[in-house]
Order: sequence, then C-alpha cells, then structure tokens
Amino acid sequence: MKGDYRTTSMMADLGWPTLQHRRSNAKLVMVYRITHNLIAIPAAQYFHPLTLGGHGYGHRFHVPFCRTDTMKFSFAPSAISLWNQLPEHLATAREV
Repeated sequence: MKGDYRTTSMMADLGWPTLQHRRSNAKLVMVYRITHNLIAIPAAQYFHPLTLGGHGYGHRFHVPFCRTDTMKFSFAPSAISLWNQLPEHLATAREV
C-alpha cells in the first residue's frame, strides 16, 4: 500500500526480516566462523564445549555466568545462547 510508512507493515510487505532477526543471524554466522577457524579469533578463549554426555552435546557451548546486563548481552554470552538453541542438524552442518 502506497503512503503507508509504518515500519512493520512496510517490512512485512517487502518480506524483509526484522533488525532483531538480522542481528541474531549475524551472531550465529560469526559463531560458525569462529568455531570452524574461518577467522582469526581463538575459539577456545570464548567457546567451551559442554562435556556432559547425551544427545546434542557435541555442538553446544557453556554459557558464561554474567553478573551484569552489560556482560550478559555482550557478544559471546548472547551468541552462545542463540547457538545452543539451534537444532542439531544446523549446528553440526558443514560448510557448503
């Protein structure tokens, strides 16, 4: 509809994802790149695999304890939380 400048309706009409969705995707892509050594950020410094046995633990990481919201919403803790929510087939997918 022309002349309708409400952001949510314009984005829905265009089929664009929200800013929150795009930020989440960017974080997940960065975690993939870090954990697969595609960029020069040491994965072992930020991502510690869960070592508990069971289904799906090979691709999950320990979320660090955060005392403040500043730390909680920084890259590593928030990205790890997102990554741990991925289905196993996505988290263990290899580069195409």
